[in-house]
Amino acid sequence: MEEDLKHIDLIDKYLSGSLKGSEAITFQDLFKNDSDFKQEVEIYKRIYDKIESRGETNFKKRLDIYHKEYLAEKSGKPKGIYKKIIIFSSIAAALIFGIFIFNSYEVGQKPIFNQPDPVIVDSEKDSLKINKDNDEFLEHEKVIVQEDNSTVDSTYIPNNSGHETQLSIGGLKKLPTINIRSANYPITIQYSFDQNEIILFGDPSISGLQLQILKNKSDNYFLKYQEQYYTIPKSKVRKALKIVSDFEVKTAVTKEQITVKLKGIDAITSVLKDIEVSYTGNKVARPTYMFEEKENRLHLIINGDISIDKTKLYKIIQNDESSYFLKMDKALYHLNSKVTEPTPLKEINILANDLTQLFREDTELPKEMVYLIE
Repeated sequence: MEEDLKHIDLIDKYLSGSLKGSEAITFQDLFKNDSDFKQEVEIYKRIYDKIESRGETNFKKRLDIYHKEYLAEKSGKPKGIYKKIIIFSSIAAALIFGIFIFNSYEVGQKPIFNQPDPVIVDSEKDSLKINKDNDEFLEHEKVIVQEDNSTVDSTYIPNNSGHETQLSIGGLKKLPTINIRSANYPITIQYSFDQNEIILFGDPSISGLQLQILKNKSDNYFLKYQEQYYTIPKSKVRKALKIVSDFEVKTAVTKEQITVKLKGIDAITSVLKDIEVSYTGNKVARPTYMFEEKENRLHLIINGDISIDKTKLYKIIQNDESSYFLKMDKALYHLNSKVTEPTPLKEINILANDLTQLFREDTELPKEMVYLIE
């Protein structure tokens, strides 16, 4: 029994990526030379994978079934490579970091902290039985002991396309702060005007039909937007539009043309430092998210493998109410900050409302003809 517990401890450390020094060497030796130990590692991996998986069947219930089956037959002497494997410590270890890995429980399901007794699995009896003719499961495992006694590389990458998720070892990854941004809405429209190019900041949903560019005989330029006129002196520096009141004009088309570019939301937002965004790195078919309070800061956790340079979180404040949007490449998701359990990300149409239209990419309108004020 003492030897079994040593094996359990080694495997727990292996799965958590914390094997070092002599323990790493011991594990490597057992893994290479002890077929029983190698198969025990496989069983534990499958247990971790089941705990992490978002399958339709509640894995806790399945473990209860295994336990009952074992108890019903414990009067006979179990057969197989081992008589029994006590997996309670592995489940506990998985649950400790499972708080940060969403697939340790299904959406809306509580973690299984209330397991009253150790769950016992008979390796010959249950559905975790090993196929001795199939070693593909472990072919991709490379246990490397480095000379400096650093941690063994134990990232689990099963060769099985049927697995929806992978177990991410080493904790959560962080989204850079520069990718977490905020803005107040409505946003004051600003502009820059250099040469024959006007760049507008503040409303990426502006259409060419809403704009008209004019100038008077003194070569002063004006912008007509939503039936309101603004002065736009040429400037390389970004400036706010200034309204011109009582502006009534008669115009004539000139041959002059000006390019108008609309800047997206990144140009009108600032870095937000009171929110932390983490992600698991798991390759999942359907990413999930949840929020939690962490040291008086809001913490968003995403279960999924995201592209850092294509993923950003935005907080839009409107009338003292905050809306959160996650943009992953071209997809936009509206997040509910009150969600405290893993919830699937649901994509929202970028044209759904005024707020979502803020997330349009940089665009260039058709060239505007300039109208001369008579």
